[in-house]
Amino acid sequence: MHAWVVLSNHIHLLLTPRSGDLGRALAVLKKDIAIEVLPHLRDSPRLWQAGGGYDREIWSHQHFWKTFHYIHQNPCVAGLAKLPSDWRWSSATEWFGRPREHAPRVEPPPDWLMDLVGTI
Repeated sequence: MHAWVVLSNHIHLLLTPRSGDLGRALAVLKKDIAIEVLPHLRDSPRLWQAGGGYDREIWSHQHFWKTFHYIHQNPCVAGLAKLPSDWRWSSATEWFGRPREHAPRVEPPPDWLMDLVGTI
């Protein structure tokens, strides 16, 4: 996982599946999250957006970093934080120098994506 943010009504994840199969990786991830979260939802049994959400593949260095910053800016745009690193439920804290013990570990972009920097 490269970046993440959790807000009250949605989450964003930027990840590279180990298998290379994005569809399968997302199916497993969504199932595991649903098993953990659904029992705690009271008002709405819906966890994921109708129609499968907004999953997509990223194939360029520019698109990766644009998505990375979009994810971290979400709480600021929503008026929930002044700076991305102020939002507790975001990987911005890890990226900007204040790692937390129990937060999900974030990874740099995959090497193959970084190799594309000079070709795009």
